[in-house]
Amino acid sequence: MNQEGGLWALLPSKVSSRDQVTGHKLALLVLVSEYCRVKTERHLKPDQELWTHTTKQCRDFAITALKLLQSPDMSLGELLSCLDGVLHPNTMRLFTVSLRTIYDAGVAGIMDYIPNLDNLLADPTATPAVLHKSSVLGLFVRRMLLALDKLNFSGLVKLHQSFRSYYDAEGNGDSKATQRQADLFLAQQVTLMQVNEKAALPPPQLQQKLRELVGGNPALTEAHYVSFLNCLSVKEYFGAVESLRQHFDRTSAPDASSKPGPMATAASSEDSGRNLRYASLHLAMLHAKMGHDAEARAALREAVTLAQDANDVVFLQHALAWHCRLDGARCPEAQLRCSVTRASELGLCGIASLGIQALTRVGAEAGSPPAAALELLSRSEVLNFQHPQGDTGIGTVTSQKAALWTLYGFQRMANLQAQLLLQLGRADQLRTAGVVPMGEPACLALRSLAWALTLHGRYNDSTSLLDLASTLFPAYSACQNLVTLCRLECSFHEALHKTLWPRAEGLASGIRILNRFEGDLCKVKLLLWQGHLNEALDLVDTVLAIEDIKGTGDGDNTSNFEGSLPHFKGRCYLLKAEILIESSQPVLAIPVLCEGLTLAEKHHLSYLRASLVVLMAGVQFE
Repeated sequence: MNQEGGLWALLPSKVSSRDQVTGHKLALLVLVSEYCRVKTERHLKPDQELWTHTTKQCRDFAITALKLLQSPDMSLGELLSCLDGVLHPNTMRLFTVSLRTIYDAGVAGIMDYIPNLDNLLADPTATPAVLHKSSVLGLFVRRMLLALDKLNFSGLVKLHQSFRSYYDAEGNGDSKATQRQADLFLAQQVTLMQVNEKAALPPPQLQQKLRELVGGNPALTEAHYVSFLNCLSVKEYFGAVESLRQHFDRTSAPDASSKPGPMATAASSEDSGRNLRYASLHLAMLHAKMGHDAEARAALREAVTLAQDANDVVFLQHALAWHCRLDGARCPEAQLRCSVTRASELGLCGIASLGIQALTRVGAEAGSPPAAALELLSRSEVLNFQHPQGDTGIGTVTSQKAALWTLYGFQRMANLQAQLLLQLGRADQLRTAGVVPMGEPACLALRSLAWALTLHGRYNDSTSLLDLASTLFPAYSACQNLVTLCRLECSFHEALHKTLWPRAEGLASGIRILNRFEGDLCKVKLLLWQGHLNEALDLVDTVLAIEDIKGTGDGDNTSNFEGSLPHFKGRCYLLKAEILIESSQPVLAIPVLCEGLTLAEKHHLSYLRASLVVLMAGVQFE
């Protein structure tokens, strides 16, 4: 599982928000005004017939208006395209006529139109106002009126010139965003990148949007950080490093608006030290993503040294969490328990939850009974219910439960947890915004169900489920690699049972590209089924020799293996025993079976133990 999402730390912004009236915002003011005039029936001329908006049109306008207020400035053509089909055609005609009137009347047109906006904000207790001053549109109109009141005559002239340029250049999308709009856009994109990559903007479009935001507001340092995450999503590491440097360089720059003094100097020094610590931590995280273990540990040591000098205990917990992640399954259990305890004391519930999950995995690898592992994992689940952690919360815990049930050999319970996880995603609060959480936990659940269907011989259903999974994640997502690997494994299983040897051999080679050890194991199965017993025995001995070296825990050898090492070894012992039995050497198979049984009993691998027992019984009958 990818448990690092909650550890990326984004520094808070120091940029103050300020409302400015642009040509696009003036057009939105006209849109709100004309819509309210239609609602109050003040738009009619003596020779006109009455028209009203339907309930659907009112609802669509409310949703569209909210999106327009949250989005950066757009061209007039894009605005009209967004409103097409939302409002009544006559209301659209009133809107375009009013825009043209302001365009032709000059500054006087803007000054004459402002009283219409004041009339919209009448006290709802005195007169029935269609626009409440505390509503979303009411707050927008009030902010714009305050900004208009601050403009002198030269400011109004510049505003009208901006409006004329906006009106004339319909296709020119000069996107200018306020600080509020930029912050909302960046927060939305980061959330979508974590919970549903398909719903977020594609990386090229997002990068272009970020360039536009930085061009309009160079002090928007968060845009560089989102660019860093965007580059990471497509493994563009050079751009990620550059964006990370840009973010921390600009965050560390002194604030020109601050007054000089001893307190300001101390605050600036503290912020500078904090930025250096987080810069080193992010550099360590980046090296870890690239697989540079030594460089990641060096950067992490530097970050820890800086944090110890500043006595930043919260930062030290973040660093300890990443140190445990770098160690993986080799991380000492005592160190994980210390991390969980200290994080709970500091109120870092996200790190505590992830630490409990890591502790559960280490315990399962060391041979903890199923009851103990699941009981420990339930503590993380309770913590996530008490303190929701987003994508690193309940979905991740449920996915971990499914993995544990699979490890211990209870496939039906694993399928039940996978189905529960998919149902939990449908009930998430993000669905109110039309977004269904579809991250790595959902991908693993779909993969587990597809493999279960394959084991039951329902190959067409498995293929259909994997086709669905492929449509839920973009091509650049890491989840696509999981779907592709599962598709290859299911196809190999089908080809093996249908004796399609050339196809099975090609699929085994494809599996080895994505997962070397699973590919070798599939190759052993293929050689066994083809009757090439000597080659199969040599290959499985080679794999077991490599795994014995990995089992010692020396060096960085374990970093390349993904999955449960005891379970993988047990499967190797099972295959080796089958090869020896097929080679008419059942006596040599008994020590292998005994070694596999010892491993399975020590780690409570029920299904694997049952398979070994059945094979042992067959040998004894012979």
